[in-house]
Amino acid sequence: MYSQANRILVDEDFSDWTQSDLLYTDTQGDYDAGEHDFLSLSANNDEHYLFIRFDIADEVVLAEDNNITLYIDTDNNAFTGRSVYGVGAELEFTFGTRAGLVHLTAGDQEILHKDIGLAYLPTVASNQFEIAIRKDVTILGQSLFTNPNVKILLISNSTVGDRLPNEDGGVTYIFKNETLPELPQYSLQKQSSSYLRIMSYNPERVYVNNEPIDGIFDPERVEHHRKIFQAIQPDIIGLVEMYTHTSQETAGEISTFIFPSPADQWYNSKITYDLMLLSKFPINEETAIPVLDDVYESHAALLDLRPKFDTDLLVILAHPKCCSGGDARRQAQVDAIMQFIKSIKDGVGPFTVESQVPIIIMGDMNFVGLPSQRNTIITGDIFDNEHYGPDFTPDWDNTNFEDLKPYTTDAPMAFTSYNKESDYSPSRLDYMLYSGSVMEVKNSFALFTEEMSSTTLNEAALKYNTTTLASDHLPIVADFALPYVTMVGDNNDTTPQDFYLDQNFPNPFNPETTISYVVPSLDAKDVVNVRLKIFNILGKEIATLVNKKQSPGLYEIKFDSRNYGDLASGIYFYAIQVDVILMLRK
Repeated sequence: MYSQANRILVDEDFSDWTQSDLLYTDTQGDYDAGEHDFLSLSANNDEHYLFIRFDIADEVVLAEDNNITLYIDTDNNAFTGRSVYGVGAELEFTFGTRAGLVHLTAGDQEILHKDIGLAYLPTVASNQFEIAIRKDVTILGQSLFTNPNVKILLISNSTVGDRLPNEDGGVTYIFKNETLPELPQYSLQKQSSSYLRIMSYNPERVYVNNEPIDGIFDPERVEHHRKIFQAIQPDIIGLVEMYTHTSQETAGEISTFIFPSPADQWYNSKITYDLMLLSKFPINEETAIPVLDDVYESHAALLDLRPKFDTDLLVILAHPKCCSGGDARRQAQVDAIMQFIKSIKDGVGPFTVESQVPIIIMGDMNFVGLPSQRNTIITGDIFDNEHYGPDFTPDWDNTNFEDLKPYTTDAPMAFTSYNKESDYSPSRLDYMLYSGSVMEVKNSFALFTEEMSSTTLNEAALKYNTTTLASDHLPIVADFALPYVTMVGDNNDTTPQDFYLDQNFPNPFNPETTISYVVPSLDAKDVVNVRLKIFNILGKEIATLVNKKQSPGLYEIKFDSRNYGDLASGIYFYAIQVDVILMLRK
């Protein structure tokens, strides 16, 4: 019942569960054929959640086709709630039907996941699960958890299935009140201009007056999307469920969200059914990745990250077939992706990719059934070798790809999909897989505004329900360190050819921020005239940060607002002029 102070994270990694969290070990084999055999039950809590872990003998998709039911006596009183095997359960929830009941003195009430703050992982089939339930739930005007002692019972089928514990009375857990380690840390702002910020997002297609519309263009949701993109400020964006608009239209719309000047642009592409790529960097080559006897193709693109980074980047966008029953089609799609990557590594792909080029695979992967699809895309274990070739290890150093698995902002979880109107609990559907041998994650998160503090929301100009009103998926974001184009100087022979003005970081800022820019080589000039100035929203000049001749190269300069009087909070602009080239950012 007692354990050392360890923080549980619902993230498919069970290493944070200790032996002292174990409450009960069940007898193996004490179940009827066709049902599920419970093995063990563990519990823990933090200041907001009760966490439950259970292990079973076979793999199951917890949200589908089972009668596994969780009962909790939340007031530790066998004479209140529903009487079941010596427990008076105020809460019961059947995972396979994705619904439950509460039994309170105010009456019985049907519930879904949103009513009790329920979340669990993994979303794919597994033989172990970790579950979170909010402790501060109020239903029918009554608090659900009213006693520091609770009793827990699991039943796989109400009439013939296994139950845990075998004895009547449930398993007792006593809530702890201990100081825990901090939640996983993240930064909404990119903390260095030397990082590459990549965003994967499903903005959700909806129907308005029976007509489909891409979420970014939905008049009811456009302002929520605007706030999301302004807060994230990505360098590369992978979008799915973009059916009705072109990539040019989407690039123009997102430019109004982020960029204040038409001089800024998104390179953009859409070559498959609903996948769209937007990038601050040129898209040099691209191709669809076909799937045998299927219309669900993936999108591969080779981006040129120069002059900011001395490398290309291979991006693969994917949106495999959704839902239960789609395992075979999802498997074929990920098999095809891995066949493509193997061809690239072997030098026989549709375009030439140099060795050690970073690789990103991202999108709404819809991994909800068998775990083999996810395993294929991480390890290169191709299922259909006859059609898609032999197995291989996908990273350049012949190891597996890394699974980003970003944590949900300010929550002890790693889900990426949340919909209050659905009976499906928060799920992990959106992925970012990458070549860890040549990319290092410096920061990552799945943006979920409902768990974020008011201070963080205000600083980022977000609202409590911004992400949930925008889409049923969360944006997932990662900042990567890559081989970097160093500043041109006495010991550097690199001469950048392209002008580049980076987004200041941090942004918003108080009181300091850093601005980075690349001075290009213009007409073989050794030095060029550079002016960098700050303006307020009325166009009044606030500061001149640079006004001199500079050699081609990368530069960083700090703007400390304290040096320029009492500047009011608000929006400011910085403009750079390099000879006749002018660029403006907000």
